[in-house]
Amino acid sequence: ALNNSGDDVRILLDGAVLDSVTYEAGWIHSGQSLERINPLAPSNSEKNWTASLSAAGATPGTENSVFTVDIDAPRVLSVEYVTEQTVEIHLSESIDPLAIQLDEILLDNSRPDQIELLLPFDIIRIDTRPKLAYLSFPSFSDYSGNSSPPTTYEIAQRPQPNDLIISEIMFYPVDNGLGEPGPEFVEVVNLGEYPISLAAVDLSIRSGVNNIQSRALRRNGLILDKGAVAVVYSESQPQWVETPETSSSLSNYYGAFYYGALGIVQPDLLIPSPGRDLGLRNSSGVVALTASNSHTITSVTYDENWHDDQYSDFSGRSITRSSIDSARESYLNWMSTAHAAGAT
Repeated sequence: ALNNSGDDVRILLDGAVLDSVTYEAGWIHSGQSLERINPLAPSNSEKNWTASLSAAGATPGTENSVFTVDIDAPRVLSVEYVTEQTVEIHLSESIDPLAIQLDEILLDNSRPDQIELLLPFDIIRIDTRPKLAYLSFPSFSDYSGNSSPPTTYEIAQRPQPNDLIISEIMFYPVDNGLGEPGPEFVEVVNLGEYPISLAAVDLSIRSGVNNIQSRALRRNGLILDKGAVAVVYSESQPQWVETPETSSSLSNYYGAFYYGALGIVQPDLLIPSPGRDLGLRNSSGVVALTASNSHTITSVTYDENWHDDQYSDFSGRSITRSSIDSARESYLNWMSTAHAAGAT
């Protein structure tokens, strides 16, 4: 019997594996079959499987309801340092290992020490020197023959102190009148001279001497471009955690404000953190971005008194930096958000 929690399925011929898939429970919901999208693409790639679209929940003996002829060229999604001496290239789909010349990959015009194409052929891992800036990538194709031309990419770096700054904090949100909590959030700006990889970054919230909560932003492929803005926010709706670009508690809460109708610009990168809040105290606390080696990238010790005197009730209103170019983290560089939405 197939296990609901996940299992290995293999087709054997005289002991040789002809095809196989190792599925996990999270790939689909109960009551639906798991269908392969493209028979030419690797069977063990999660990206090549999805839930049946059939009204019956499955299509035994007939063409899969999700069958798709792949006409899209594969893309490079991200190029980043995931450790001090390891660069990873994440691809949009599995590529044909016979349709790429790995030895033509160059970092700052030099061949790296070691290159490995990882199963199911959608990640390339490179062992190399730290702080190289550019990667030259050769042409490559997927299993359907769709190809992409050679391209040069800027490599996202691991953040150094003050590369990232905290530019806005919503520590005292109010509900939307329907009993649904407003999201807490921390806005971050990349002031560095290069794109930043967030693969090894934590958001740390200190609300007392021994009360520290760390929330990992660590997800490979999470990159903040030069000058770009990211918002880390509490996501109370589990179904929206994986779809921040299309659905989020931020857009649901701020509505027309959020979509720019009243002057708020959508951030470059949305990073949901599951839960009703981030652990920010309504009175004061410490917000920090820390790296995996425990060094602090930036931090702010905020206080409710940083709000302007004109707001006797500052609930539902964020505090924002007066100048992102100033290194000062004191109240002299912070003020209440004046926007009617209470945050930007």
